[in-house]
Amino acid sequence: MRLLKRPSQFVSVAFGVFVLTLGQLQVAQAVNVLWTGTNLADYNTNSNWSSNFVPGTFDEIATVNNNTTALLSSPAQNANGLTLGQAAADIGGLRIANGGSVTMEPFSGGSTGALTIGQTGQGNLTILGGGSLSGPSLSLGGTTASSIVLGDNSGLTASLTVSGAANLTRTTTIHGKFVNFSTTGNLTLSSASTLIDEITDPAAHSPLKSAGTASISGTLRPTFTGVTPAAGNSWNIIDAANITGGFTTIDTSAAPTLPAGQSYQLSQVNGGTNGKLLKLTVDEILALQVNRTTGAVSIANIGTTAKSLDGYCSLFERHSEDRKLEQPTRPSRRRLGRSWRDRE
Repeated sequence: MRLLKRPSQFVSVAFGVFVLTLGQLQVAQAVNVLWTGTNLADYNTNSNWSSNFVPGTFDEIATVNNNTTALLSSPAQNANGLTLGQAAADIGGLRIANGGSVTMEPFSGGSTGALTIGQTGQGNLTILGGGSLSGPSLSLGGTTASSIVLGDNSGLTASLTVSGAANLTRTTTIHGKFVNFSTTGNLTLSSASTLIDEITDPAAHSPLKSAGTASISGTLRPTFTGVTPAAGNSWNIIDAANITGGFTTIDTSAAPTLPAGQSYQLSQVNGGTNGKLLKLTVDEILALQVNRTTGAVSIANIGTTAKSLDGYCSLFERHSEDRKLEQPTRPSRRRLGRSWRDRE
């Protein structure tokens, strides 16, 4: 790693007098400092950047567009923003390993310090255990291949901290229980979002945390490593002050198939750091059984715990021999006791 002290970028002094040309005062303009290094070369090497200096707080945005990934494995100086995959044809990545950290901050009158993972191109951010990134806002967008991956199996915490709003429009992967994703602003998962929760513990997982409102849509895809999900298990997925909407799809194609009478479910409860939790649970459910010989229908509890029902409603339709539909019978409503279990 080689860091050079940047020479002063401001106007010189002649005989102790500052010389300003009237009408020539310019407004600060953000500069995209381009990554020129090879794949997985050191972020903190000056010669790997177009300015020959690691991006800093001179209204400079660290920008990776050259179809490679910069590797950060030691603390870097603050800069004024991060952009991965700027133009439509661009691909850029940043991998923050154990010991790597960087903070993006606004520049007065200039850049906002935003973390932009996929502007219109493909951006890919990976933060491993022991790595950290922070900034005033976060946007995951660009092409459908853009992604954020947080966490690993090291047992160290991967941290992504946002002091404003976070919008996760593409694929976000949370690996295990040692991830700290937090935003003080609102969190948005849109209809184009996919949240992959890689669950590695039967009782604990890292939620996306928001001190504001979490607006939820898109797809939730749980996966399990070293864990066999069982009835009664639950994992925190979202932790926010308020949760609105819901995942359109729960994609369990990569999750273990559950026994008959069990199902993956989502539920919202009070709790967590910010007040509301969206939890993924494995619940026992009642099964509808049909005797194909007699046509008899029954509701069966094939689980191990009693189920409580408030009541049920049965609707029957009779068909004549020529298959013409007759008027249905009046619904039959019955009430059950507080606890019910089928008989064997």
